[in-house]
Amino acid sequence: MAKSSYHGRKKRSRLIWLPLILVLAGLAVWIFSGNSASDGDSVGLEPDPTVITPTQSRDPSGTTSQTGQPTASQGDTRQPESVQPPAGSNKPSAQAKPVEGGATKPSAQPPVEPTEAAKNYPGDKLFSLGSSAFQQQKFLQAGRNLSAAVQQGLAPKQETLARQMINEASDQWLFSIKLFEGDTLCKRHQVASGELLMHLQKQYQVPYQMLMRINKINDARSVGAGRTIKVIQGPFHAVVERKRFLMSIFLGDMMVKSYPVGLGAPGRQTPTGMWLVELKQENPEWTDPETRKKYLPNDPENPLGDRWVRLKGIEGDAVGRNGFGIHGTVKPEEIGQATSRGCIRLHNGNVRFVYDLLMPGKSQVKVVE
Repeated sequence: MAKSSYHGRKKRSRLIWLPLILVLAGLAVWIFSGNSASDGDSVGLEPDPTVITPTQSRDPSGTTSQTGQPTASQGDTRQPESVQPPAGSNKPSAQAKPVEGGATKPSAQPPVEPTEAAKNYPGDKLFSLGSSAFQQQKFLQAGRNLSAAVQQGLAPKQETLARQMINEASDQWLFSIKLFEGDTLCKRHQVASGELLMHLQKQYQVPYQMLMRINKINDARSVGAGRTIKVIQGPFHAVVERKRFLMSIFLGDMMVKSYPVGLGAPGRQTPTGMWLVELKQENPEWTDPETRKKYLPNDPENPLGDRWVRLKGIEGDAVGRNGFGIHGTVKPEEIGQATSRGCIRLHNGNVRFVYDLLMPGKSQVKVVE
């Protein structure tokens, strides 16, 4: 009887543990399956698209590469900055055309002009040479190369930078007392007894005011016999571009200065053509021909400022036109705009310098569209 009772209890114990073992086994299988999915199984969570491993990189379209560099994606038409088209070639790469959904695909249409950074410009090589010379403080060489680069053609941003460097380089090699080796536009002159700067301006066709500037002479009537001074072999000329509101000063064929200008308003445009510098006046007296208001010398409200350069038309639409000239302004905020009655206006500091450059009867001002 006791033996039968023992075997009955043992059988009931197996019946109790068997379901428990099955439950635990099922739980283990479920846990194992869940961990496998979370590690990238197709039924698990998607990897975080914003996380890029150290061996990957992402371009703006979201494509990654295993090399650490962005891969080309459909519609990504950017070119590496270091890649330039062959010299003399204007053929750009095919342009991408937008389609529905914001994606892009290569266009079968004829290619458009490349971006400014991808173009080759005729003056690029000279710009590089000039920039390098400027950094090395070889200002005469820099000025020559940069002047030629601008005239041959540069990208807009490069041209702006080139003109800035030309202005600064000219202050060093041309408009200073220093004389640079290889300079054929300047020379030394020993002042003879009784010789005045007024005599020298006729000989070299450069206003005596500029000779005073570069040689730091305070009195034009007292230079001193035997003194050696620097002279510039002129004359200077100017070119004004109406569309760009820009004045360029040339010595020979070399650009040496650039200035922003204000020009004639619509209906009163500054006439194109060639003008001759006829007369110069400091602190001019002026009567407004329309209002008849008279402005006396040194009047701070004088629209001409304190410098007036009268021009005479000699070619093109300028012929026979009167009352036009170069002067300062009482409204500096209008420089770079078409608001005058036809005259060429500069900032007051700039017009004083231009005034000292232009030689009456010799210097010409060419106005182009």
